[in-house]
Amino acid sequence: MGFLSYFLWFNAAMLLLFILEGLNRKWFAIDEGVLQSVPAEKIARGSKWAMSVGLLMLFPVMLLQGAGAFFIGLMGIFTAVAGVKVYFEWKLLKGSKKYQMTLVTYGLAMLFLFGVMGFN
Repeated sequence: MGFLSYFLWFNAAMLLLFILEGLNRKWFAIDEGVLQSVPAEKIARGSKWAMSVGLLMLFPVMLLQGAGAFFIGLMGIFTAVAGVKVYFEWKLLKGSKKYQMTLVTYGLAMLFLFGVMGFN
């Protein structure tokens, strides 16, 4: 598979995560006040930056090593970012189910990545 197909799989994964995040907000009925609080926004902003930097570092790996190394690196980065994000949500957003929502999104994203790796 070429660069275009990897790029399309990556975009499909990001679209899936965006949709899951919206659905999880409805399923877990998290208060919008908690989601728009200063700590929640800082956590979300920090995790987006960390994921963006990690993905930028993975693109040369994808071009040089191939899909297997890219997906394993993606899983590692996503696991690290999700773990830190869950910890801070649990610690700073007391009484909120936001960290549970993050764990569900993480689990579904990992299932998607394992499925993609199965097709390769």
